Amino acid sequence: MRVLAWALVLVSMVALSPRAARAVSTSRLARIFRALSDSDQRVRIQALVALAKLKDRRAVPRLITVLRKDRSSIARALAAAALGTIGDVRAAPALRAKLADRSRRVRGQARIALARLMITPTPSGRALTKYVHIPKRKRPPGPRVLVTLGSMGAKTAKGRRHRKLLHRLWRDKVASTTEVGLLEAGEPVPKGQQKVYGVSSSITKLKRVRTGRLVKTTCMVSVMVDQGGSIVMMTTGGATVEVSTRRFSRRDAQQSEQSALENAIASAHQNLMRYLSRQ
Repeated sequence: MRVLAWALVLVSMVALSPRAARAVSTSRLARIFRALSDSDQRVRIQALVALAKLKDRRAVPRLITVLRKDRSSIARALAAAALGTIGDVRAAPALRAKLADRSRRVRGQARIALARLMITPTPSGRALTKYVHIPKRKRPPGPRVLVTLGSMGAKTAKGRRHRKLLHRLWRDKVASTTEVGLLEAGEPVPKGQQKVYGVSSSITKLKRVRTGRLVKTTCMVSVMVDQGGSIVMMTTGGATVEVSTRRFSRRDAQQSEQSALENAIASAHQNLMRYLSRQ
């Protein structure tokens, strides 16, 4: 690997040099071409470095062959580097194909070579940007809107027992929504992010009543949305959970309250998302 590192540094120095291509005789070039087929990897590496130094466009077809067919990843990487140094657009298809090479080094040198082709002037003096396309890694788009959770409260005695649950349920709900991003407390706002909204919520009703053969637990939550300290939207959500009186227990009472709260938040969350999706 030291051989590869040394050779790549040398080729890179040649690429950065403003020196034009060296004139070389056909006989000498033929000897170098024969060395590209030598069974000794070191001989092939020396030949590749020599071609990069010469910057002779006549070497492009041979270098493309090495790039495509040589079993050595070192030789393929050096061939890609040499093609980038020479700067001939004919190498673009082969270099693009090697962006999927099994060797990380070859992929990296192919990408660098393509980048150099983009700034290599044509005989007319114009750049080759419109002829060479370098595939870019696709990045998932970030959310357009960020939400930070504010105060979570309750206006009833039963509701106050569920304030922590209220905060956790809202956090989970927002975090699982792809349309918006959750900004944790103390986390800095990303650079360039303009749309940040604060969401506060309160349990306004949590009541359980018996009606005939059913025990009904009703929950209502209110939601306030602010931006930059100004209230921009308010909404509510509600839900009722029904359980048969025959099998209703203290444990069922707690579960019914939690289920009603969860469904009420889901209802309010739908209203919230409808608003934020328009922003």
